[in-house]
Amino acid sequence: MSLQGNTYQVDPGLAGTRVELVYDPFDLAGPVAVTAAGGVPAGEAVLLDIRRHVHPKAVNAAKDADAGARNAASGIDYLRLVETRHKTAMTGAPISYDKITTAAAPAAARITEEAL
Repeated sequence: MSLQGNTYQVDPGLAGTRVELVYDPFDLAGPVAVTAAGGVPAGEAVLLDIRRHVHPKAVNAAKDADAGARNAASGIDYLRLVETRHKTAMTGAPISYDKITTAAAPAAARITEEAL
């Protein structure tokens, strides 16, 4: 039997029949389960000759994988941490205008008069 350029040996009784193969596309040298028509298990295929170790679509899938999805396994929600820090910073004490001294007001008025 041939799968992605690799040659495997299966039960000779399966010759000429249609079979279903279950394998890891990231490891074509690994075990390949064989199921005959009607869902009857037919053992495992034995690797005879390997030319390709990974299915070509698996290589592209690994390249296209979302980086955020890889970090999801850590259980850390970085976006929520940033949001919480932002909300904490924004909900500080309000500005108290009654503590502004009146001495600062004439200096500001003088600057604006000089600018004119």
